[in-house]
Amino acid sequence: KVENDVQSYDMEQIQLQRVGKFFKLIVPGLAENRPSVLRGDAVKVFWRSNLYIGRVQTAGDVYVNLALHRAFGNQYSSD
Repeated sequence: KVENDVQSYDMEQIQLQRVGKFFKLIVPGLAENRPSVLRGDAVKVFWRSNLYIGRVQTAGDVYVNLALHRAFGNQYSSD
């Protein structure tokens, strides 16, 4: 049941913004704790048919900064 609840927050066709060594992700509803995201939480990122697990480094009112594996960072372009 918890996984189904979390899946309701799945986002598609989003754009990550590189911020130094992290990636910024805008998350609607974050300020209202929908979803509740804390430092250290895992976030799944599917890109080019690959799954990457990001870790939340910081969370603001509308965004999270994710640390992702170097392989993702080397290949990702937000263009």
